[in-house]
Amino acid sequence: MMLVCTCNNYEFAEVFNKTFHEARKQHKCSECGCPINPGERYEYIFMVFEGESTQFHTCGLCAKIAETFQVCGRVPGVLWEDIHEANCGSDFCVCPESGR
Repeated sequence: MMLVCTCNNYEFAEVFNKTFHEARKQHKCSECGCPINPGERYEYIFMVFEGESTQFHTCGLCAKIAETFQVCGRVPGVLWEDIHEANCGSDFCVCPESGR
């Protein structure tokens, strides 16, 4: 099992609010770039970091992967970059093409 620990690499957000929604319109996953279509469940994160607010829409699969493999911290928007850095070599890569 691959594990990605990012808790020592990043500062904490001033505001971090994570909820799950059913899409009413199409969104783009902030992790893999795939579409989140109406009717699909997705993770919505609103955060404020260094005084700037931002939001992330994460497809159900990427949200589950992040929950499973980023065991000690989560930075939205860099899931596949973190997994790639921690687990992929020049001859082997576990990342989806759209997630790199």
